[in-house]
Amino acid sequence: MATFAGQNVGAKKLDRVSKGLISASAIGVVYSVMAAVIMYFFGENLAKLFMDSGEVGEQALALSQAGTFLVINSLFYIPLTFVNVVRFTIQGMGYSALAILAGVCEMFARAFVGFIFVPRFGFTVACFASPLAWIMADMFLIPAFIVCKKKLSRILA
Repeated sequence: MATFAGQNVGAKKLDRVSKGLISASAIGVVYSVMAAVIMYFFGENLAKLFMDSGEVGEQALALSQAGTFLVINSLFYIPLTFVNVVRFTIQGMGYSALAILAGVCEMFARAFVGFIFVPRFGFTVACFASPLAWIMADMFLIPAFIVCKKKLSRILA
């Protein structure tokens, strides 16, 4: 997206930047739904590929938690799609500082969940740290894209 956006900004074709963003987002949404379905049905089995055999009780708990983590995270791949597509589009448009600020939003959201909610509510809440980070980044990135596009429209007009 960064290269695509950069080339189209250079060619003064901002309408193509928006169309590319929409197309890439649509592809990401389709992928996200498919991944969520796969994780829902096979998440725990996929976790087994990365686990050593240990004591039965410990392994069962770890597999259960890994499955929970994969399912919860996969349910939020759509916001993650927008984080990646919009962030790299903004970067390609020449506003890389805003892309960095989105990462700061993500860091604060993860820290907030980790410090405030995990000690009180445990593992399941920890599974929501990244999804909350993606949503926070989107809340920053989507308006930032709109502002950047308007600013570039005036500059390139």
